[in-house]
Amino acid sequence: MKRQLLVVRLAFLIFLSIWISPSYACECAINTTDEQFFSKSKLVFRVRITDNELRPSQEINLDKLSSDFIGTEYVRAKYRLLEVFKGMPSTEGYLNLLVYTNTGNCAVDLMTSVEYVIFLDSKDDFIIACSRSFPVFVNENVGRVEKLRKMKAN
Repeated sequence: MKRQLLVVRLAFLIFLSIWISPSYACECAINTTDEQFFSKSKLVFRVRITDNELRPSQEINLDKLSSDFIGTEYVRAKYRLLEVFKGMPSTEGYLNLLVYTNTGNCAVDLMTSVEYVIFLDSKDDFIIACSRSFPVFVNENVGRVEKLRKMKAN
């Protein structure tokens, strides 16, 4: 009986410690469609990532509030342009990813040699998951590329 009571108390303490521990997640607007992001974005394009490198965060101009959440480095990914759906992106350039330290990481993992569709408000924006940018190789995303081609044609 004492052993069962000990197990119950231990399970309760473990549950309680998980429940009260801080957790962070990326907060994106839900139920936002590709069509809505397409209309809001200035640039929508498909790229292949050709290189990645970690760079010191001091290179980028962050306000004090942002710098509290950003790590000491950011990721700069070099790309080659494959297809344009909207706007006039550079044929080659860089995309930047912030590395968050104490919040949910909203970054899209830009892996070398992988193709992505990128949605941006301006050329110097950072890529985050909430921007709807996505890897093309994932089966569920192939249809999204075709949908973007149709939006471009209209």
